[in-house]
Amino acid sequence: MFLPSSWGGSNHTMQESYKNPSAISGRAYTPFAHWKFREFNELPHLFERRLKESYPIANMYMGQFPNEKLAIAMKSVLAIYSQSVN
Repeated sequence: MFLPSSWGGSNHTMQESYKNPSAISGRAYTPFAHWKFREFNELPHLFERRLKESYPIANMYMGQFPNEKLAIAMKSVLAIYSQSVN
């Protein structure tokens, strides 16, 4: 079976996603958000600490909205299940 190089990935990524399932969603700040969030002349280690502190609050905020990937997966499961029941 032929897999593009982006799909054929290493076993490391599969192990990492198994150990840390939240890494699959890939929520992270964009470079533009970094640029907007960083204060003028802020030291890198302070900026990284502020980013690290903001992740739990940002995840709580994003948790208020439906997860599109999960919704699509559940619709697929429902379709397969309904076909097998009939």
